[in-house]
Amino acid sequence: MCLAIFKEANKKVYKQQMQNAFDNNDDGAGFAYPSKGKVIIEKGFFRFEDFWKALKPHMDKPMAIHFRWSTHGLVDETNCHPFRITDDLAMIHNGVISGIDISDKDKSDTRTFVDDYVKPINKGNPMFIYSEYGKRTLKACIGSSKLVFINKKANRVIVNEKAGHWTDGVWYSN
Repeated sequence: MCLAIFKEANKKVYKQQMQNAFDNNDDGAGFAYPSKGKVIIEKGFFRFEDFWKALKPHMDKPMAIHFRWSTHGLVDETNCHPFRITDDLAMIHNGVISGIDISDKDKSDTRTFVDDYVKPINKGNPMFIYSEYGKRTLKACIGSSKLVFINKKANRVIVNEKAGHWTDGVWYSN
C-alpha cells in the first residue's frame, strides 16, 4: 500500500525518512503545494535523487507528498500521485479503492476514482469535499483508505485522518 503524507508549512520531512518511504514504495513519487494562486504538482519521480532535489526547495511550504506502491494500472507518471482535480485542488490516496469499474487496465484505481467520481462531483459542487456530508460520502466510498486534498490556499482535507497519525506537524497515512 502507498504512503500519503501531509506536511504543514515550515514543518520538516527528513531526507532519510523520505528515502525509506521511497525505497518501500518505489512505483513513483510526487508532491503538491500551493503557489501563486494555484496548486503546483510535481510527480513521476522514479529515482529518489530526482525526487529529493525537486522537493527540497519547497520544504517551507505545506504539501501533500505521495509514494506509490502499485496495485492497479501501469507503473508510469500518469498513475503517480498527486492527481489534479482543478487548478485549485489536488489529491493523493493511500489504500485500494474497490467496487469501482476499472475498465481501462492501464489506469490505477485512484486515477479511475479521480476521473470518474471526484472530478465530476467537484465540478458540480466545489465545496463538496469541505462539507461534513462530502467527507462522510467519500469515506463510505473508500472504506479504510485515506485521501488527502490540498488547495491553492493551503487548506487541507484528510478523509480517514484518524486512521493515520500526526508527528511534529506532519501527517502519515501509515
